[in-house]
Amino acid sequence: DLEVLDRLIPAAGIDAAPVLLDGLAESRDRRVRLALLDLLARFGGAVGPLAVDRLEGMPWYVQRNLLALLGRLPDRPMRYTPPGMLAHRDPRVRHEALALAVADAGLRNRGLAEALDSGYEPTLRLAFRTLQEHCPPEFVPRVIARAADQRLDPELRAAAIAALAPVNDSVVLRVLRRLVVARGMTALGRLAPKSPSMLAALRGLAAHWHSHPKVVPLLETARQSRDPEIRAAARLPARRPSASF
Repeated sequence: DLEVLDRLIPAAGIDAAPVLLDGLAESRDRRVRLALLDLLARFGGAVGPLAVDRLEGMPWYVQRNLLALLGRLPDRPMRYTPPGMLAHRDPRVRHEALALAVADAGLRNRGLAEALDSGYEPTLRLAFRTLQEHCPPEFVPRVIARAADQRLDPELRAAAIAALAPVNDSVVLRVLRRLVVARGMTALGRLAPKSPSMLAALRGLAAHWHSHPKVVPLLETARQSRDPEIRAAARLPARRPSASF
């Protein structure tokens, strides 16, 4: 009874955590598991060591849930990302472990490197989303390779392009322009056919490269397009209002 548990847990305190962890391991009802995760997360950092102690030897789905719980806790120590879980054979467990690693300053680069090599789409999405905040130069070649990978879902390739766009590198500019400009001598000055990758590159140019001489005419051409998505992608980012005192 989740409503009763919700009332009992605050009074029971951390002593209730082992029973809730047992329920998390045994329940086959996704709704119940999500509710138990919420209840356990209320204990904060105090529940972390209890969850870590249960990781080894558990079925994959229990390990995944325990790692997901750790991901909800504030101020996670590095030991909350057990190295063995980063190489787990099940991609769902590995995904939760890599999410912990990416959120840990000491493990972020290792986590991102392994996430970029993953064939599991949620993990790749995690990597690109993280790299959109900041893409270190050493990751640029790998992200370019992923953006060019025709086997990837088009939306994932677009996410890779969005991660590249803010990087101040002439190679990145060249990649973005190639995705926006039509190919061939007869296509001079024309835009490439619309696609998720083309739109992502156009948005990246508008947001981060709009004053570059090689970009200005492209954006002007895109803003005159009959396609509303292309026109929207070419818009300059709105200026933030200045603070008033």
